[in-house]
Amino acid sequence: MQSISDQIVLEAKKWIGTPFHQQGRQISAGCDCIGLIIGIAKSIGSISLTGKSWDECDQKSYDCMMESSLLIDLLPNHFRLIEDSFDVGNILLIEIAKKQYHVCVVISQDPIRIIHACSSSGAAVEHKIVPNWLNNIRMVFKF
Repeated sequence: MQSISDQIVLEAKKWIGTPFHQQGRQISAGCDCIGLIIGIAKSIGSISLTGKSWDECDQKSYDCMMESSLLIDLLPNHFRLIEDSFDVGNILLIEIAKKQYHVCVVISQDPIRIIHACSSSGAAVEHKIVPNWLNNIRMVFKF
């Protein structure tokens, strides 16, 4: 039987190459960073900490260039916050610019590799985490 972190990594890898699409939630068709997380959560059978399905609590009325403090406000309501460190299968909330945030999934620890929906690449991609992102992790969550 696969561990939950193995299931998360396998599901995240299925999303690689999905075109970047603001507010997208569909594997192969398009996703943004939170759409990727919601898609993985739905696929592994995770539900929000609110007890609601992802379709019930998903918000799609955001602007990609706004100050994305919305992620800081909403993620702790739906995913379990981890205090000390992170591991494979965890969600990282990273401050990528002043008051602009991004989420990704950790898929390996040595080296630290992530999968995220990347607007500049135009798709969901896998790569090593860049040092400034590593230094700007603001919160870590568990599915």
